[in-house]
Amino acid sequence: DFDFSRPEKRYVFSSLMQLLNIKLRESMREEKGGVYGVSLRGSTFREPLPTYSINLRFTCDPARVEELIATAMQDIAQVQQKGASQEELHKVTAIQRQRVIRGLKENGFWLSQLTSRYKEGRPVNPIGLALLEKRIAALTAEAIRQAALTYFGQAYQIRLVWLPEQQAAAPTDRQEK
Repeated sequence: DFDFSRPEKRYVFSSLMQLLNIKLRESMREEKGGVYGVSLRGSTFREPLPTYSINLRFTCDPARVEELIATAMQDIAQVQQKGASQEELHKVTAIQRQRVIRGLKENGFWLSQLTSRYKEGRPVNPIGLALLEKRIAALTAEAIRQAALTYFGQAYQIRLVWLPEQQAAAPTDRQEK
């Protein structure tokens, strides 16, 4: 379940996803050299029921699957235990500011903002940096930690690992008959 009625919950959820994308890229790609790219995507849904989903995806050498899954789980556990450092919060909020500044110049941003506000019955104002700065001021390491504890519960975790097909051995005379 997700408390969609509170915009600050959606903001902290989104901030958590951004933080973990940074951490996973640093640990799995830059430190371990195990992936070309890693993507953690979190989505919230208002209808038909207020829920959320989180998908973590990466490609790697099949021999390193377990190692890299363990690395991802360690990064998530670390955020559940400690939240985010000031440096990490700064990285997340800098990305958020850049996106809003860029978005304010694009029709797609405005269309998305206006459509979602209309569907949700939220006021059109405020949109932009003023609202973001208010949310950034309230974002704390503890809020991130609590969100990680809430949204990364083990009860609803599904793990899928796609491996390449094994090459079939050449048929023997016995198999052909």
